[in-house]
Amino acid sequence: MFIIASVYIYRDVFPLATFTRRPVDENKGWLLWSRLALVALTGLVIPLFIPRSYVPVDPLSAPDQLNPEQTACLWSFLTFSYLDPLVITAARSKQLSYENFPPLADYDKSAYLMSQSTPILDPHFHGEDRHLFWSLMREFSLEYTFLSLITVIQCLSGFIAPYALNNLLSYLEDWNHAVIRPWVWALCLFIGPNISSIAYQCYLFFVTRILVHTEAIITQLVFNHALRIRMKENHITEIGNAAATSKKTPLPASAKPQNSQSSNLEGNLNNLITIDLGNIAGKYFVYLALYGPLQFSISVFFLYSILDWSSVVGIAFTALSIPLPGYTAKLLSNLQRERMKRTDARVQFVTEILSVIRMTKLFGWEDKISKQIAEKRNVELVFLRKRKLWNLVNNSLSFIFPLVTMVASFACYTLVQRRDLNVAVVFTSIVIFQQLGSSMHTILTTLPVIINAKISLTRIDDFLKKTDLLDRFTQKQKNNESSQVANAEQNLSPDTIDFRDATFSWTVNEAQATSDSSQQGYRLRIDGELFFQRGKLNLIVGSTGSGKTSLLMALLGEMHFIPNGSDAGYSLPRERGVAYAAQEAWVQNGTVKDNILFGKAFDDDRYRKVIQQCALKPDIDIFEAGDNTEVGEKGLTLSGGQKARITLARAVYSDTEIVILDDIFAALDVHTARLIANECLQGDLLKSRTILLVTHNISLVAPFADFVVHLGLGGTIKSQGAMPDMLRVDKELFKEVIESEAIEIKQVAVIVPMDGPNPKDTKTSKLIIAEDMPVGHVKWRALKLYLSNVGNPLLLTGAVVNLLLSALTTSLSTWFLGYWAGIYSEERSSDVPVASHTIHEGLIASVLGATLRWFDTVPTARIIARCTQDIDAIDGAVPSNLMGVLHISVIILINFAAVVMFVPVFLIPGLVVFLLGVISGQLYIQAQLPVKREMSNRRSPVIAHFRATISGLVSIRAYDAQEAFRLESLSRIDGYTRPARTFHNVSRWIGIRSEAIGSAFTASLAAYLVHTRTFRTPSETGFVLAMAVAFSDKILFWIRLLNEFEVQCNSLERIDSYLNIDQESKPTYEGNPPAHWPASGSLTVENLCARYSADGPEVLHNLSFDIKSGERVGIIGRTGSGKSSLTLSLLRCIPTGGEVFLDGLNTSSVNLNALRSSITIIPQVPELLSGTLRENLDPFTEHSDASLNDALRSAGLFTLQEGGELSSKITLDSPISGGGNNFSIGQRQILALARAILRRSKVLILDEATSAIDYATDSIIQTTLKDVLKNTTLIIVAHRLQTVIDADRILVLDAGEIVEFDSPGNLLKMNGGYLKSLVDESGEQDALYRMVAKAEVLGN
Repeated sequence: MFIIASVYIYRDVFPLATFTRRPVDENKGWLLWSRLALVALTGLVIPLFIPRSYVPVDPLSAPDQLNPEQTACLWSFLTFSYLDPLVITAARSKQLSYENFPPLADYDKSAYLMSQSTPILDPHFHGEDRHLFWSLMREFSLEYTFLSLITVIQCLSGFIAPYALNNLLSYLEDWNHAVIRPWVWALCLFIGPNISSIAYQCYLFFVTRILVHTEAIITQLVFNHALRIRMKENHITEIGNAAATSKKTPLPASAKPQNSQSSNLEGNLNNLITIDLGNIAGKYFVYLALYGPLQFSISVFFLYSILDWSSVVGIAFTALSIPLPGYTAKLLSNLQRERMKRTDARVQFVTEILSVIRMTKLFGWEDKISKQIAEKRNVELVFLRKRKLWNLVNNSLSFIFPLVTMVASFACYTLVQRRDLNVAVVFTSIVIFQQLGSSMHTILTTLPVIINAKISLTRIDDFLKKTDLLDRFTQKQKNNESSQVANAEQNLSPDTIDFRDATFSWTVNEAQATSDSSQQGYRLRIDGELFFQRGKLNLIVGSTGSGKTSLLMALLGEMHFIPNGSDAGYSLPRERGVAYAAQEAWVQNGTVKDNILFGKAFDDDRYRKVIQQCALKPDIDIFEAGDNTEVGEKGLTLSGGQKARITLARAVYSDTEIVILDDIFAALDVHTARLIANECLQGDLLKSRTILLVTHNISLVAPFADFVVHLGLGGTIKSQGAMPDMLRVDKELFKEVIESEAIEIKQVAVIVPMDGPNPKDTKTSKLIIAEDMPVGHVKWRALKLYLSNVGNPLLLTGAVVNLLLSALTTSLSTWFLGYWAGIYSEERSSDVPVASHTIHEGLIASVLGATLRWFDTVPTARIIARCTQDIDAIDGAVPSNLMGVLHISVIILINFAAVVMFVPVFLIPGLVVFLLGVISGQLYIQAQLPVKREMSNRRSPVIAHFRATISGLVSIRAYDAQEAFRLESLSRIDGYTRPARTFHNVSRWIGIRSEAIGSAFTASLAAYLVHTRTFRTPSETGFVLAMAVAFSDKILFWIRLLNEFEVQCNSLERIDSYLNIDQESKPTYEGNPPAHWPASGSLTVENLCARYSADGPEVLHNLSFDIKSGERVGIIGRTGSGKSSLTLSLLRCIPTGGEVFLDGLNTSSVNLNALRSSITIIPQVPELLSGTLRENLDPFTEHSDASLNDALRSAGLFTLQEGGELSSKITLDSPISGGGNNFSIGQRQILALARAILRRSKVLILDEATSAIDYATDSIIQTTLKDVLKNTTLIIVAHRLQTVIDADRILVLDAGEIVEFDSPGNLLKMNGGYLKSLVDESGEQDALYRMVAKAEVLGN
């Protein structure tokens, strides 16, 4: 029917558009027109408006709801009218919820996308050395082929208007010889731009769909690959005693500048799925490869047909100038690559600081850390500014080349060819030259974008190919390694848990680890065979740093296997599952119950037993929401003991046959540890299950342990065997058991369970608050945030004046050429990144100055999103769109003034066009802003899931829970994809309508000028039409750009919301204490009250006590008694009342940084920063190496390393990974203690600071501390009596009030006293009384 309609149109309709022809079937009268109407209805209208049928991508799982785009008729699809209900809903309600967005189409779901793309894109699957770009081209080959076809249609239709303009002006000059009626050309001025617009919007529809699909695929691809990587990067040389934990994070750029990509792993992951993913601008690739060259070629053809060989002169100049843009493109590429390296370093540092924000605030480091971040940001901005300057050069070239080409061509046409310029030649050539300029501008401006995309794609490609994978994921074509991996399990029985002649390291390349003898890679060497007994309790013991955790990591496959012989191997049966409880407990951001279940089905009876046997019932009882209480990010609302027991409960609740427990007693008091040993390890839930237990509390489990492995320094197996036999043979083990028993007598529990935050500080179980989403337009406050920080106002004023002169010059040149024919063109200002620097500085200062309570309620991923994608928008999109709005504003004012000057009657139509554009823009922005906000908010959960997965990667792999985490990632990506698809489609909706309005204005003006051609010259008509075309095009583009600018200002809005958060008190001049303060560590507390939030209940009630300088004071009490609250109150970390005097000065009048620099706290799980040991002890280079070594010696590090190999000892240059995760917790506690000694604070608070250190080392450290810190006031928060029984005084808390406060001797004399009852009920009261008596004798 379409062909028949085309025939009728050619025979009987087209002749009506001419002066010389008549319709062929004119004699048939009304029958002809009836046939034409019927053919048009069946051949055009019905196909355009009939709904399309839906075909699911998977017939077996059709979705419940369909996206309107899947069934919309062709007309609705091409004009995006199927989005009208969404736009109308937004206009009526002023806000859209997530449920208002169109459902996710089945072909947009990430699970389907991954099933189709993984074999092509994932190097782990296809095994080819193919760049990610070519893999993407292969994956989307059909889509890009279709896009190429659409691009050709758009490019060709873009020349309909210039062709029509040429013929229209020719008609005005010589209408007597015209063949085609002028209304046809006027109609073409409407039809041509609309065809081009529809083609362009269809192009953008498909290319943005590809873009969103690419975001989803690459995000999941990076996530899947992260599940395979070895968290100890192979380029890092390891320290000998630092193999204790599972997560192995590489060093920052400062430590390893030669390999930024590898050294900033966590920062890289954040950048890969935010900034780099945003840089992959696939929508510009076809433009650069096809549209620009095609438009350039057609422009050259048209120019040659109009100007003859004169056009060749200008084109030749352009061709000769091509190397210059190539040079600028190369510079831009290098600058972008260097800038991204600096961005990686900044994001990594910010990410790491946020992960240790409590340490940062407790040490009063906010100002110093802020300066370090500012330094990294300034280096990044140097490259950003250089890139902007070269972008300016690039944009200037895109303006200059067409202008010079036009001038040279016209000069040659008139001066050399001696031909006269007429109106048709001039104005048609101007439009063609504008098209030529557009193609040059397209090529030169998209080239930097493509370069950025290439660099980002290469970075992602490097991550997918060059990161070190676990042995079991090593590519099969690497024959040497694949044979090792295969033999690791083939040489041993699959039913045994054993090792044979195996060596393990954290590095893949053995030669690399041994190349530097001063920092030799850690080796765990097992000579002969080591068998663990199935269905029994197996102990793994050894001194701190001996590699106990490394043995577990080797068994779990986390370390690299190096065979010592042909029959070497290791085996861990996984058929019946493996459960793992890490020494550094890992909990997810969810409820207590969710963390215990860990995806398993709920069994009420089993669950209750787990709660009881893991000593969690008292904790759950005091939580207001019970086991539905949210634990917060990284379990920040829980104490170390509570996290350890939840991690243990997860392992016990699982139905796995093998349970691996890494030092679960380290964070527990002895009473709780004994309860777990008796009820849990010997309970019915672990009966007949294989248990591998790392512990220092040997005597606690020795009576019922079946097998023991004793490790020595350097990662060697000293002995192994049944417990009774080992006690007879291994004298060192026997000695450790005796010491353990002696210490255990002293370690009678204070109370069960350990102290945690008071749960009454919140009224509900919901801890993490939903992210605020503003309603309506972006507020002036957000825009003012940028404009007020641009810098010198003269810069912005100068830019506007420059743009005004540029636009005025362009318009005058067009008028002059028209005047010349009648009688015989921009420089963009590039703003210096002043605003970007100031806003980033303000954001960091605001975040670092926030209260600890704010960090409890805001996931770190939200903060990181502001520091990455939102800051990136302020670096690029916001200033670019702002200058674009200013530039276009000036142009449309001048163009409109030119039209009205010559055709005053079109003042009203121009205003109507402007009004229609504003109405359309308002409808668009009311729909687009909430979509953009939801899109931004939905990105944070994806990042948060990444962070949580990386932090618990070893546990996830041990439980074989990767698939569950993959599914959760897919779900969160779908949550982001839904608003992302809607966001791009709504932009298409406004694009179609704005182009229709503009082309209607131009066509009507052309018709009017033709109708009134006798009232003005052809040159005036040509000029007015040229200005009208520019006005109608620019005014709608201005509206779109203005709306896009407002959408991008959502990043300003999001950052502005973080500039107005709850802040701690800022330092003042009056708050600076005297230089000598504090001269002593005396503390006086009067009527101290405290609460966790301003509107929360009190957790401390009118506490009054004093501590003399140099005293050792122990603090004990039951869970929720206020021990942790008291330490936080002394540091003013929570809202307090009353008065605290330190060395006679009221601390409420002292600046926080000064106060926290005078009081040092060592938490149970200390935190370290990536870098070297020297940088951790002295992050601001304030001490000499001699002082650092003295502090390490006092903390017991050198004692710990006695007898070890020189090459494996920890030195000041030893590398430390993020969080200190390449050290055991015991080693980290020693380093934290050394850092505290180095600070020389007058008050030192210890919170079970040596709980993870073996007993011999702990005894040495305690003796050393008494000598080194004899003039320091020690406040010891204790979970066991052994730690505080010999203190000068003991303070007992209960329900936030002081129950007892006196010396241990006096308290033990109080009948019915709290401390006396604890000691008398311990069963070891004689030993404890002797300790008190000994301390009193020494004190006297």
